Amino acid sequence: MNRTDCSTGCFPDDAFSSWRELCRCLDSDPLRGWIFRGLARYDFHSSSSLERLLIREGMPTSQWISAEKLAVEHFKGLVKKLKVSEMVQTLPADDDTLGWMSLMQHYGAPTRLIDWTKSRYVACWFAYANAGLGFDSALWLLNADFCRSIYGRRLTQGEQLWVPPREKCRSGDGVRSASTDAFEQRVKDENGLIQHIIKTRSIWPLPIPIVDPDDRMKKQEGCFVCLGVLGHDPPILSYLLEPGKYPEANGRVFRPTSFYCENGQTEIGPGHPPLTERPCDPQDYIIKIRLRHEWRNEAMQSLTEMGITADNLFPGLDGVGRSTELFIRNQMWSDASMSIPSSDC
Repeated sequence: MNRTDCSTGCFPDDAFSSWRELCRCLDSDPLRGWIFRGLARYDFHSSSSLERLLIREGMPTSQWISAEKLAVEHFKGLVKKLKVSEMVQTLPADDDTLGWMSLMQHYGAPTRLIDWTKSRYVACWFAYANAGLGFDSALWLLNADFCRSIYGRRLTQGEQLWVPPREKCRSGDGVRSASTDAFEQRVKDENGLIQHIIKTRSIWPLPIPIVDPDDRMKKQEGCFVCLGVLGHDPPILSYLLEPGKYPEANGRVFRPTSFYCENGQTEIGPGHPPLTERPCDPQDYIIKIRLRHEWRNEAMQSLTEMGITADNLFPGLDGVGRSTELFIRNQMWSDASMSIPSSDC
């Protein structure tokens, strides 16, 4: 993809003249290792549901970590009390931070996780499906491979935040399957990363997989981005997008850098070679593209032809409900004299 000559990850507003031109650009570059997020409004920050909730409630940022811990414990307690295990095939272990956060995120509880997808066109669907009349939407792109390399966890060739499937032990002989061991090791590694970025309040977002994805998550090709810092002003992803715009946010000066070893491998910890810091451009790791509201009808039609629809992305009756909501929105979009409230994603 042509990154253009701009000094931030924002493309110029005239970078693409049409939906077709944007599609050609997205299709011409495989964007391996990148993930995507669609927002209904171009001016929305890409922040977590927990941050948006606590901001709305006016809670001081000094209390956010405590509020998060209480929320997680409250959720765990209710799940166990209501015997949700009868509806969820496998509940996470008590110390499985990723598993519990994933479960909370899936069922609408506020967390520091942000929903992303491995599909650029699924992200475009969410942006346009939730858009309000006359408002431009946004397609955010994050280099997951780059961000994970900061923590010494670069994606291997062909890996897209994949987690080995969980399988039960073979019956009778008590021998654990190789995939079970691989699954548990991957979950352990991801939990270690999450705990590390929270403890160190890392400014770099951490793309992480969804553990035990259900049909909906698989259809949406979903993944998460975990934030190490809550209450950053501006929100972390907006800050990384235009670092020069906020030279001393929260009293700290941020200079975009990447880390590398001479052998090309990035590792962190005792016994590993030291990391070398080098300057990098924001477009190396984050990009924001304006999705023009004038393209919406054409975009939604082409996405439908690709099979990206509400009833496909939301299997079952949930998809029927989403499809009906979108039908009403489409009717309103077809009449320029009508408007609908936009969704704060």
